[in-house]
Amino acid sequence: MSSVPQDVVDRLGALDLYDPKCEGYETDGSVETALSDPPDSGDERQLEDGEIADDNEKQAKNYKRSLRRTERRKGDSNRKAEELRKAQRTTQETLAPILGVVADEIHIHMVRRDLRGLERLREREKGSGTRKPGSLTHDDVNELIKVDWMFEPGIHIGYLSEKGKEQPTIVFMVKIKPWDSLQVETRNEFQQTLQTVMDWSQCTYAIKNNAAMKSPADHAEESIVVVAPRGTMVGIGWHASMEPGKTLVNYAPADKSEDGIDEYRRLNKRLPELAELYRQEFAGLFPAGMNHMQAFSDANAVASFGDILDGDAKQRPFANSLTATLNEFCNFQHMDKDAAPVAFGMWWEAQKLHGEWTFTPDADHARTTGGGFLWGAYGAGVDFARARGLVEIYWRGQLDWHGTLVSKDQDEFTRFGTSIQLTERGVRAMRSVWDVDQLAASGHDIHQLAPKSAARITTAADRIAKAGEQRVGASVSNTMPIIDLPC
Repeated sequence: MSSVPQDVVDRLGALDLYDPKCEGYETDGSVETALSDPPDSGDERQLEDGEIADDNEKQAKNYKRSLRRTERRKGDSNRKAEELRKAQRTTQETLAPILGVVADEIHIHMVRRDLRGLERLREREKGSGTRKPGSLTHDDVNELIKVDWMFEPGIHIGYLSEKGKEQPTIVFMVKIKPWDSLQVETRNEFQQTLQTVMDWSQCTYAIKNNAAMKSPADHAEESIVVVAPRGTMVGIGWHASMEPGKTLVNYAPADKSEDGIDEYRRLNKRLPELAELYRQEFAGLFPAGMNHMQAFSDANAVASFGDILDGDAKQRPFANSLTATLNEFCNFQHMDKDAAPVAFGMWWEAQKLHGEWTFTPDADHARTTGGGFLWGAYGAGVDFARARGLVEIYWRGQLDWHGTLVSKDQDEFTRFGTSIQLTERGVRAMRSVWDVDQLAASGHDIHQLAPKSAARITTAADRIAKAGEQRVGASVSNTMPIIDLPC
C-alpha cells in the first residue's frame, strides 16, 4: 500500500515558515506580512542633495533583504505544497482500485498530536466555576481547538508522522457511504443484518458500569468525578462475569417471558451473520487492522460474539463483544482498556415505528444533531450530523484519545453507534477457562470442554433454559392448592 513519502510528511509545516522575529515583519497572530514601507527612521537632520545617511542606507538594505527572503520562503512554501499535493494524489490513485472507489473519494488527513489542545478539552470536561462536569459539545470543541471534521462521502485516512519512523502511521480510517449510493440488494442486505443490533437493543439489559460514560478521569489514579450517564449502551456476545461461580458469560435477556425468550433465541441465531458482516466490512476498510484483530483472536482462542458455543454454529475466533449505543449517547475523551489496539464500528440513523427501531427513508444522520466522534489529541473528528448513510470507522482505541460528543435526537429518531473490540477482561476470562487447543478440540461446543471449564461458563442456551425453569417454577407456585392446616 502506498503512503505519503516521509520527506514530504516532514515538510507539512512548510506553509508556516515566516519568522516573526525577522526584521521588517509584523504578525497578526497567524500570518506574517511584510511591511509596505521601510521602518520610520525617526527625526533626522536635513540631508544635502544626493546625501544618504548611513542609518537610512542600512535600513533600506535590510528592508530589501527582507523582501527577498519573503519571496524565497513563499517560493519554497509553494513548491513544498505542490510536492505534497502530488504525493497525496499518487496515494489516492494507488489506493483507489484497492479500496474500490475513485481517487477523488479518498481524502488524506495529515494529523499531529496536540497534547495542549487535548488538555484544554479534558479540563472543560471536568468542569470549573459554574460549569458542571460533562461530555463535550461541538461548540466546546470548536471553541477550544481547530478540528478537521469529516463528513464527505468516500474514504478518509488519517496519517500521523512520528519521530523514528520512516513511514507515517495510519491512526484512523473512515468510510462514509450514503444509502442511495448502494445497489438496492446491497443496501437491503446491510439493513436486514444491522436490524439485529437494533432489535437486540430492546431485549437486553443496558450496561451501567462503563467508566467513559461517567467520568472524565483517565487511566491514571486521579480524582474521579462521576456524572449521570447519557444515552443507552448494550452488549452482544461474551464478557467477564460478575455472577457467583461464573467466569465467562453471554449477555442476558431482560425479558424472561416466553415471548421475550423466543426473541432472544431468534436474535442469537442471527449473530453469526452479524459477525460476518463486521468481519467483511473491517477487512474491506483497513485490511491490516482486520488482520491484526484476526491474528490476535486466533492466537488467544477468543470466542467471537457470533459464536454461541453450541458446536453447530461455531465461528472462527474474532472480537468477543459488540457494543451498541443509542438514545443520545455520549462519553468523555478516553482510551480503551482493550487487549489489542484495534477497534472497528458502524454508525447509522434509525426511526422508531410501532415501538421498534427500524430503517426508513426519512432516517438519516441529520435527524440527530451533534454527537461527533472526536480524536481530541489529533484535532480530527467525524461530524455525523453532516454525513449521510452508513459510516464505518477504524481507530486505535487502546492508543488514542477519543470520545463521542453530546447529541440531540429528533422525536422518534436516534443514531446507533457500534464497535467490535477485544476487551481486556473478556479475553482474560477466556484464557482462564480454555486455551487454543482445548477450544479447537471441543469443536466450539461447551459440552465438549472439560467439566470444570464448562461449569464456569454461561451460554445463551443456559440463559434460555434458566428462564424456562423460572417460568415453570412460577407456574407451579401459582397453581399450588391452598391447604388450611388445623390450628
